[in-house]
Amino acid sequence: LMVVQGRYDTQTQVADTRYVLDQTDIPRERLTMAYFDGGHMLEAKPEVMDAIRRFVAPPYGGTR
Repeated sequence: LMVVQGRYDTQTQVADTRYVLDQTDIPRERLTMAYFDGGHMLEAKPEVMDAIRRFVAPPYGGTR
């Protein structure tokens, strides 16, 4: 499970997300949390989407 969150999100704060995920039985080795510049609704700006692609690509078969 990959959770993507905006660093400047004032609606769903990082501590809240971590708290909820800590209540699940998801094995920690299967959980990835990633933070990107943005707020509650990560806008599909080219620089944000490029950062997400760079983050996801290597573990899932892509290349840098």
